[in-house]
Amino acid sequence: MYREEARQPHKTIPRATYLVVIFIGLFYTLTSWVYINALGVDNAVRVAAADPANTFITLARQYGGKLLVDIVNPLLLTSVFAAHLSIQNVTTRYVYSLSVDGIFPKFLSVAHSKHRSPHRSSVLVSLIYLVGTAVLFATGMTAVQIYSQYAGLAQLGITVAMALTSLAAFVYFLKNKKSDRSKFVTIVCPLLAFLALCTLGYLGVTNLSTLTGASDLANWLMVGGMVSVWVVGCAYALWLKKNRPMTYRKIGRNVISD
Repeated sequence: MYREEARQPHKTIPRATYLVVIFIGLFYTLTSWVYINALGVDNAVRVAAADPANTFITLARQYGGKLLVDIVNPLLLTSVFAAHLSIQNVTTRYVYSLSVDGIFPKFLSVAHSKHRSPHRSSVLVSLIYLVGTAVLFATGMTAVQIYSQYAGLAQLGITVAMALTSLAAFVYFLKNKKSDRSKFVTIVCPLLAFLALCTLGYLGVTNLSTLTGASDLANWLMVGGMVSVWVVGCAYALWLKKNRPMTYRKIGRNVISD
């Protein structure tokens, strides 16, 4: 998504990705371990489910007093804002890139004349998120329910998407054996990543109620919606391959052009 902004995408993007994965992996592991032990291993799920919005703040007050709470609150709020901004940004870039590829309307592929930002895609994505959130509020859902349920669903969706990406990389390099990179990078790593992410996806599905805090019916409706989007996407791709082969070949143009 960000290759067009990078000077040496083959070098900078992998380096940034590896650094982020390592940092986030270690940071999440450490904070999760501290969080669970602070709640008590046997009580962690029950206590967190009873008050999902305030459990973290309660722990901060218990172990660090008012000063720690005053520090944690703005950090928590800004981190949530940054996460939502990132989601909006990523979605905007996907819409923009697919529009340039000819998958979505060309109207959305126009960059701003001055700032060179994908402003049309950004406005559309923001409106969709706004309307979607408003509809959820209109159904009677609270902010805590919306955040917890869809954050959990998004986590599962991202895990599945990353698993499919790893599988695609494995199959691609298995078919194209002329790569100048080692088998460990092109075959072993994608396969290990696929297996690991499939394990995480399985754990997410089998513990979906814990992940989202929603009812079984709501969980399966959300998962059903996610699967439906994937099915529609696959069907559209097959239609493009048959009826608009040139457009189909342009998908992922940045990778192909390299």
